[in-house]
Amino acid sequence: MTIIQSSPYIAFNTLNGNSYGESGMFLDNSNGTIKYNVISDFYNSYYSFYSSPDLLKNTFDNSCDDNIYLSSSSVPVMHPLVSSGSTYWFAGDNHITGSPYDAGILFDEDAYPDLNYGYNRFTLSGSNYYISGANPASAGREFYVYENYWGVVPPDSLKINVTNADVKFDPYDNNSQTERQTNTFDTTDIGFGLKDTIHILESDNPNSAQELFLLAYQSEFSGEYEAAIGYYKEIVSDYKDSSSTSTCLARIFNCYEKKQATVTEYSLLETYYSVLTADTAHSVIMRNISEDLAIQSNIKQGNIEEAISDYDEIYTSNTNTPKGFHALINKEILSAGAGDNLGSGNTFDEIEFKQIKINALLKGLNAKDANANISTNSNPLSFDLLQNYPNPFNPRTIINYELRIRNFVMLKVYDIAGREVVTLVNEIMPAGKHAVEFNAADLSSGVYFYSLNVDGKQMGVKRMALVK
Repeated sequence: MTIIQSSPYIAFNTLNGNSYGESGMFLDNSNGTIKYNVISDFYNSYYSFYSSPDLLKNTFDNSCDDNIYLSSSSVPVMHPLVSSGSTYWFAGDNHITGSPYDAGILFDEDAYPDLNYGYNRFTLSGSNYYISGANPASAGREFYVYENYWGVVPPDSLKINVTNADVKFDPYDNNSQTERQTNTFDTTDIGFGLKDTIHILESDNPNSAQELFLLAYQSEFSGEYEAAIGYYKEIVSDYKDSSSTSTCLARIFNCYEKKQATVTEYSLLETYYSVLTADTAHSVIMRNISEDLAIQSNIKQGNIEEAISDYDEIYTSNTNTPKGFHALINKEILSAGAGDNLGSGNTFDEIEFKQIKINALLKGLNAKDANANISTNSNPLSFDLLQNYPNPFNPRTIINYELRIRNFVMLKVYDIAGREVVTLVNEIMPAGKHAVEFNAADLSSGVYFYSLNVDGKQMGVKRMALVK
C-alpha cells in the first residue's frame, strides 16, 4: 500500500506479504489516521517520509528488517490525548511483534516515534532492539517513552537504543491493559457520510499543549476550521518542545484543504510555513516539514513549475539521502501531472514515461534478497549511478556505478510496464568503481529502466533504450 500526498483514513485492513518484499505500507507526504490494521511479513511493515499520521491499535508483525522505519521528518503519533481529566484514544496502543533483524521501530536522526505515554506493546523475540535510532535535536538530552510495555517486566534497557540520549522509560506499562479501558466514546465526521469513533477513559494527567490540541482536534472535525487553525498555530508558537507540534503543522494544511481555501489564503499559508522554515528556534524536523508544506501551499496556488524547481533544488542539495529521495518522488509526480517536456525523439507518451519512472523508484525502495548478508554500515547512502554506455544499444551495454564504502547492492532492470526483467547485482560489493554488462539479446526493442538499491534503500533510476 503506497500513500503519497494524501490524508488517508485507513482502518481494519489485513496486509500480508513476502518477508523480503517491499513495505506493507509506505507513506510520503501523508498524515491522516491509520487504525486497527494488521501488517505482516514485509521487509518493513511501515515506512515513511515526511508523514506523521495517528497510529491506533495497529499490529506490525515482522520477521525481516524493521516493523516501523521512520525517515525524513516523520513523527507518527502513537499515544492518546490526555486533557482535562480524560484520555482520548485517537492514537496509541499499537502492537509491535515478531522477530525483526534490526528493531521494532528504527528511526533516523531527523525523525522519531511519538510514543510517550502511548501504551504500545512490544513483544519481540531474538536479540533485536525494541527501538533504535539517533536522538532528534528537538528532544534534547532526554528521550521520553514512558508507559509502554517492552515484553518483560522490568524492561531490558539495553534493547532501548537511542544514541546521544538519556532514555526515560520508567514508569512502564506492565501489560495489565488497565490503562486501555474506556467508559465512553465520541464520534467525529470524517466525510463521505462516515463517522470515526473515539474511545475515552477518565484520567488525571492533563497538559496545556494537549488540552489545546484536543480543542483544535474537536474544532477541526466539527468543521470549525478557522478555530482549529488558531489552536494548532498556538501550539506551534508557544509549545515548541511539545511532541504535538510536528503533527500540528500538517493539520493546519489539512484544515486549509477541508475549508477549500482560496489562492490568496494559500499564499499567506506559504508565507507562514516559509517563516517557520527559516526560524532556527524550531527543530530541524519542524523546519523540514515547514519547508515541504510551503511547497505544497505553492502547488495549491497553481505554481507547479515553481514547485518542481523547488523539489529539484532540494534533491540536488541532498542527493543520496532520504530527504533527497523524497524530493525526487514529489518532483517526478508533479512532472507527470504537468506533462514535462522530456525532449524530442521519444516514441512513447511523456506522462507515461514519468509514471513508469515513479513506479520503478517505488518498486526498488527497500527490497533485499532473502539470502543476502545484509550490511549495517552507518553510512549506506554514498553512491553514484551513471548512465549506461552505449545508449541506445544492441544488444549489450555497460552500466557503471560507484560506491564510496563497501555495501550491499542490488542492481535491477525493469521494462516499460514496471516489471522486473533481471537482477544484475545482488551482493555486498567493495568500495570503488564497478561496471556491469547487460545483455538484452533475448529482449525486444524498447525502453527499459535500471534501478540501484544500496543497503535496502532505493537510490536511483535511469532510462536506456534497446534498438534492434
